[in-house]
Amino acid sequence: MLYSSMLSILSSRSFLRGSSLALLLAGSTFVSCGGKSRVNQPANTGGEGGSDSGTTGNMAESGGSDSKGSGGADDTQGSGGYDDGLGEGGAPPNPWEQPKETPPLDTRPAAPAWGPAFAVGEPGWQDSVEPFCDSLQDMISAQEVWADERGVFVFVSSDCNILANGQTCAATGSSIHRNTGSGWEQVFYTPVTGGYELNGIAHGSLLLIAGGLVEFELDGSTKVNSLPGVINTSVRAKDVYALSQTVSEYEDEYALYLRSDEQREWKLIRELDDGVLGMFATEEGVLATMHNQVVFIADDGSLTEIPDTPAGFYQDIWGQSEHDFYVAQAPNRIMQHYDGEWSVAHEVGWVDGGHAPEDIRLWGTEDKLFYASANEFGMIDAEGEVQVIVDLEDDGLEGLQFEDLWGRSEDEVFLTYSASSLNEYACGGLGLLWYDGDELHRF
Repeated sequence: MLYSSMLSILSSRSFLRGSSLALLLAGSTFVSCGGKSRVNQPANTGGEGGSDSGTTGNMAESGGSDSKGSGGADDTQGSGGYDDGLGEGGAPPNPWEQPKETPPLDTRPAAPAWGPAFAVGEPGWQDSVEPFCDSLQDMISAQEVWADERGVFVFVSSDCNILANGQTCAATGSSIHRNTGSGWEQVFYTPVTGGYELNGIAHGSLLLIAGGLVEFELDGSTKVNSLPGVINTSVRAKDVYALSQTVSEYEDEYALYLRSDEQREWKLIRELDDGVLGMFATEEGVLATMHNQVVFIADDGSLTEIPDTPAGFYQDIWGQSEHDFYVAQAPNRIMQHYDGEWSVAHEVGWVDGGHAPEDIRLWGTEDKLFYASANEFGMIDAEGEVQVIVDLEDDGLEGLQFEDLWGRSEDEVFLTYSASSLNEYACGGLGLLWYDGDELHRF
């Protein structure tokens, strides 16, 4: 059985511990190994004296740290450091650490009735009946979903192209929404943009990759992690793996770190010669995809190349161990399976008259692997049988495509979608579906 030894998925994507209901922006039947991975985007260069954290650095200049400077405590700043303020010689607070701000109002007209060509069941999830809505407009750059026993979480980020017709550039930013089964609630908003991966620790923090690693708690507070240049994360129970990138004028440098639940400090596992496109945490280390190669990096730093890896641009990866896993290739739309030998598991269809999907997302339980490309949502069982649940090729809603998926069990799989033809209307064509094992529902 593909995932026979996986632990509960609840612990798969997250890291901070505690009863404060923290989340990490960076799943779930409940496999305790795993993690969300996306094709890496280069970290932004930090401000003067800072590290890769966007427009400003997230570490203080010499003499300070991310939480306290020399002579300072956790709640105060000493010379050269800062926490909530600016210490002498320190960097300004990171914009992701600012208090929640009021999101922009959505003044667009109501959207027409939503009627996809594929079959959907009655709307709603548990006691939540109103569909998801976000007021951000212009160019949606991220629409990520993550879930655990507490509920479903969605991250949305919108940028603006001042040269594009019809973009207001007044309703951009980033937001986080939560649904515990009783309705959607926006729990965080900032006018800052640039986040692109949502991950989390079950019953812990959300992890967001946004010019570095941002840790988010459900009380609305955020903290930019002290490890600079993080561009990818994967989670095993409450242990977090992070891939760090140091941008250089000549050649970028990469390193894999581990923060265990026991130690609570980052430990360098291994420096790498090339960037990692996707990561999946197992019980003993991390499976990582690179250009034309898949490797297994153990917690002791040893690296093993998976033999005979077919050439390809591998983005997402999900599995049980270095001996049994799936990888997704974007340009040629193929999912490969490795169980000691490589085989083609499935080839998804073309979209928009011949353009390949930009992304294929994977999430699984002990027995089933779910996947979502831009135009196809389906499942592969433990015997390798493929079931295409939805194919959007012939859907009548222009610009409709799947964006991300995550789940809590094979009967609760969540998908985000967008429809560019609805951008001019309220909520902008963004939405969520959930799969109950038989049919999809909008919520």
